[in-house]
Amino acid sequence: MNMYLRGIANLPIMPEVASRILSLNEQNSAYSFEQLEKIVKIDPGLTAKILKVANSALYSRPKEIDNLQTAIGLLGFKNIRSMVVLVTASTMVQASGNHRVLKHLWDESVRSAFYSRLLAIRTGNRDIAEEVFIAALLQDIGKLAFAVSETDAYTTMVEHSHESPPLPDQQLAQEEAKEFGMNHRELGAMILESWKFPDQYIEACRSHGSTTVSLRYRKLLSLISLGSGLSQVPQDKQLDDQSTQQLKTYLRYLGLSEDDLEPFRQQTETELSKDRMFIECRQMIA
Repeated sequence: MNMYLRGIANLPIMPEVASRILSLNEQNSAYSFEQLEKIVKIDPGLTAKILKVANSALYSRPKEIDNLQTAIGLLGFKNIRSMVVLVTASTMVQASGNHRVLKHLWDESVRSAFYSRLLAIRTGNRDIAEEVFIAALLQDIGKLAFAVSETDAYTTMVEHSHESPPLPDQQLAQEEAKEFGMNHRELGAMILESWKFPDQYIEACRSHGSTTVSLRYRKLLSLISLGSGLSQVPQDKQLDDQSTQQLKTYLRYLGLSEDDLEPFRQQTETELSKDRMFIECRQMIA
């Protein structure tokens, strides 16, 4: 059995509801809103979790949101769609086992998703901000598959990659290929293909962190690669020359300069420290 088959065999299935919701087209808004509500309502547990996250996002409201229709109306189609993927992904991680590397991978994914969405908004790409959020959240699903199928070996590899100085994602991918015959990017793309996810999320798995990205998804990939890179810098540290050098390609694609990086990171950390939805999402995996 090859690595892909082992990984997919050990990984809990992403609920069908996530792939169905990602296929909905917001253009026909009345139909899509109705379908979104119908699909989510099929799973009472998912509905309850969505409402919990929605209430954390709208914590200043005097009255608690107690139904999906209100949540969709207040937060909008794209935000609710992101929440569905977020909640189903957290459920999948919880079902994968209870070892420390899973909590670490979840925390990294959530930070990457929130950082990347804020980066999209601040660079004038609000129209794809939720798409960027989902892509950043799912980009490392191949790491999760390694963690559940090759637990001991991959736990050691991940821990080693975070020693000082941390191992860049590209080098981690090389180590994975040497050890397992493929890297987390290839494995993640194959998994999302098998789940029939939209092309942009498959490409996000396959090409995130690469300096050679397809023209079709260049903006999305640049946003998640830069957002993820910044999100992984320890909060008490500043960007060093090596980190900045690795991010230069994405700066160029997004029309940013090196001087923009540290102010953005500091501002984002301040915002996220007060963001109740972000805090709630990190705590989904205890």
